[in-house]
Amino acid sequence: MKSPLLLALYIMTPLFFFVSCTTTLVPSYIYEESLNLKYPDSDFQKIDLYALKTPAGVETDISALSEYLIEPAVNDWEKIRSIYTWICSNISYDMGVYRGRIDIETKSEDVLNSRSSVCSGYANLFNDLCIQAGLESVVISGFAKGLSYSDGDDVSKANHAWNAVKIDNEWHLFDSTWSSGEVKGFAQNDNYSDYWFNTDPEEFIYSHFPEKDQWQLLDPPVIRNTFTSWPDNVERLYKMGISIENFQEYYNSSDYNGIPRTYYWGQAPIEEAQIPLNPFLSPGESYHFQIKAPHFYGLFLINNDKWIPLIKSGDTYSIDFKPEAGKLILVVKFSGNSYKYIILYKVGNS
Repeated sequence: MKSPLLLALYIMTPLFFFVSCTTTLVPSYIYEESLNLKYPDSDFQKIDLYALKTPAGVETDISALSEYLIEPAVNDWEKIRSIYTWICSNISYDMGVYRGRIDIETKSEDVLNSRSSVCSGYANLFNDLCIQAGLESVVISGFAKGLSYSDGDDVSKANHAWNAVKIDNEWHLFDSTWSSGEVKGFAQNDNYSDYWFNTDPEEFIYSHFPEKDQWQLLDPPVIRNTFTSWPDNVERLYKMGISIENFQEYYNSSDYNGIPRTYYWGQAPIEEAQIPLNPFLSPGESYHFQIKAPHFYGLFLINNDKWIPLIKSGDTYSIDFKPEAGKLILVVKFSGNSYKYIILYKVGNS
């Protein structure tokens, strides 16, 4: 099982959760609170804790595992959530694929046995567990802008797999592989992300292009050239609370010059953000930063070793700032003296 202690602490600890293997602390209730607002008829905290306590005796058979996972579910969303949580906390990405291995098992039974696979193994297992649970589910193949993506890659060749599940006569998108953690170098970290659980199709399409247009779940569908023209990692801006409308307005403007470098800061959600989207800022020009993040302990700008706090009003932090030439970094403060980068800008030509 992948980092069961961290995941259990995340669900069970009343005050704090240790993010990955750092000393950063994030209140554990944040994750459940934000999800419960989106799914008011479901209790994901109960379901997650139940899935994390799955006994070993049912984890070697798809039918037994599915039956166990959905036992406490009161609706289809709770069924999916239990299956998704189990997969993300028990299946690790097989890094052998980056070393040239081609014999990686992707059949659901083999993934259950090895507890390791690549995207198609994740997707097949999720699909089979959902079907066993009485849910209508499909595996989707397509191109994703993942770790090895570079501008100019042939996106007509599928390199990834994910899922769609029908609930209340509507299809919804899920990527348990990408939720399970980010791959860096030749290792997968434990930075679980709920972003890929029922992702908005209008955001999903920026990184996932299915072989069949119908699985974009968009009308009209996005054409391939448009998909390739978008920058990589746009979804990180959406995680920060940047709206699709704000990004598209910037993208279609004459000022478009790429997007800033962003960093993973943990599970504490940013509900809304108004920040510069151009990665290159001008010295002495005033820029507005406004971020709604109820569970942060503070936000700072670092401009050439100078720390400037954003002013807090209610749940919102804001500042109008004129940076000096050099680097400008937006930093979040958690409890104690724990800080993490969020976004990096370059100011001027230095």
